[in-house]
Amino acid sequence: MSYFNSFKYINYNFPDNIQRQYKNLSVRLDLLDKVKNDLSSFQPYYVKENETPEIVSYNFYDTVDFHWCIMIVNNMVNLYTDWPKPTNVLDKVLLEKYRKQISQHDSEVVLSDISTNELIYFTGSPSNNYQDSDGKYGVIYRPHHFEDTDKNIYSVDTPTSEAKNAFGRLIIRPILTPVSHYSYEFDLNESKRNIVIPSSTLVRQMEIELKKLLNE
Repeated sequence: MSYFNSFKYINYNFPDNIQRQYKNLSVRLDLLDKVKNDLSSFQPYYVKENETPEIVSYNFYDTVDFHWCIMIVNNMVNLYTDWPKPTNVLDKVLLEKYRKQISQHDSEVVLSDISTNELIYFTGSPSNNYQDSDGKYGVIYRPHHFEDTDKNIYSVDTPTSEAKNAFGRLIIRPILTPVSHYSYEFDLNESKRNIVIPSSTLVRQMEIELKKLLNE
């Protein structure tokens, strides 16, 4: 049987405001604390496009049953938010995430697909002060943040505000690059692709310990 089936369901409010049940993977195995510094128990892995925990489990263990082990060792509890999304799914999620905005008149508006994409891809330039308006909904487009050449993050207001030191002298800022909401979300999703895979020996030990925890 798949030991994932032994986990209890819990209710969870997803970002779309719909409550669904999903498997609670937050059961903590003491075994992991004992081996977390043993590099021989894990190997790095990059999750490919459209790969699921089940697919990764099958590729490494010849069974889909140990997908929960991969989730737990990577501190992943919620498959919807913790596992990397395929690019086409990410695009749809971002459309819904950024569709509702507050206009310049402090009213909530619902953007069209075209306007939402314009907002999430917007970076701007010095010529428009890194902002623009959609012209229809009254929503201001701005980048998500700015970065310097060392990838240090600056707030979206940094390039348009004066920087002075304690003596009131202007500070020369580093060269800053605007980062769109899409680039920010895409990089965040990509960072989730770097995971570790537990060894077959560790997986078997986790299987035994889980059975004890669930009184099987």
